[in-house]
Amino acid sequence: HVSGALVHVFSWSGKDTEERGKMSLQIVVKSASNLPNLERFSKSDPMTVLVFQGVKHKTKVISNNLDPVWDETFEWPLQVAPSATEVIQIEVYDHEKLGKNRLLGRGEVSMRDVVSKGRYSPSITLKGKKGDVLKATISLDITYKSPGGSGG
Repeated sequence: HVSGALVHVFSWSGKDTEERGKMSLQIVVKSASNLPNLERFSKSDPMTVLVFQGVKHKTKVISNNLDPVWDETFEWPLQVAPSATEVIQIEVYDHEKLGKNRLLGRGEVSMRDVVSKGRYSPSITLKGKKGDVLKATISLDITYKSPGGSGG
């Protein structure tokens, strides 16, 4: 009889957590600056790809611009709380109408910073294809909504 009572208590508290709000990760891709120019006659046409927990989101392409402003918001609904060791991968590409998009730079954000702060607005220095540090940076606004419902 006692174990049955315990199960009842746990199932009730689980439902309570569910109703208080779902977890999510929200990322605003604000802007980038000093992107490398891979074009011969014009400027790169940058777009950003974000990958978190295997789910990919892409910004729109901004033509002919090495300091693009996207201001696009993406959301990842989360089933489980992210671990501090996970990373958000960021890749900025030069969009090509023909052929493959070319990597302008890449970076990552550790979830440790995001989880501990709840809201985090980093400016990330990008690295080139060979891991060389570029002058290029990208600005993000990251919000982690924990199960408690408030953003931290």
